[in-house]
Amino acid sequence: MNSLLSKFLEAPNVSDIRGSYLLKRLDVPFTVSAMTDDQFSEYQKRCTKRVGTGAKAVLNSTVDFNKLKTVIVAAHVVEPNIRDTKFLKDGGWQTAEDFIAAKLTPGEVLDIYKVINEISGFDATMDEEVEDAKN
Repeated sequence: MNSLLSKFLEAPNVSDIRGSYLLKRLDVPFTVSAMTDDQFSEYQKRCTKRVGTGAKAVLNSTVDFNKLKTVIVAAHVVEPNIRDTKFLKDGGWQTAEDFIAAKLTPGEVLDIYKVINEISGFDATMDEEVEDAKN
């Protein structure tokens, strides 16, 4: 079998890739999963605001990055299961996004988001890419 093909066949599916984050403030470990391209596109659509009407609205759309981070974290935290209906009900939250807004600091959300991005292949920051392009 071709060695390149073997590498891809032996590699886990994207949805099976895991990463971890320790919420130091509470000493709670989080396990997160990578996102697929289709999932990322769907999250971007969910978090895009359109300004205006008709064709101009499409040209004037913006992504709400704070909402995007929260949506991605809510969808990709595997453990603890923040989407569990009993967990949410017992805590008085309607959704995982509500839990995140109430219980995680913006910095913690950003740190978890970074882990998800890294295992999803978004491991270089824009600043790093600009520096690489300069050199």
